[in-house]
Amino acid sequence: MGAELKGAGLSALEIEEIEVVWEGPAGQSYLDDVRELHGYMGAYATLDDNERRRVDGAILTVIDRIATDNRVVLCSTAVLAVGTRQ
Repeated sequence: MGAELKGAGLSALEIEEIEVVWEGPAGQSYLDDVRELHGYMGAYATLDDNERRRVDGAILTVIDRIATDNRVVLCSTAVLAVGTRQ
């Protein structure tokens, strides 16, 4: 990421990785909670309604597999970067 930011003309870079946890409902409620986020994902946004239903079904299969007591906990690393334009 640092090389890309420098290539974009930024200096004095500060890059930090933060472990984040998302917890929420499983099943259809999971899809309802993240539906707006999916709209920002280019590949998902280009799907037609039938393709979205198929992808949503695959997502629910995974979510239901990892859910406990109808709740799901997803852990990830977020990368935050700040720089100064030269």
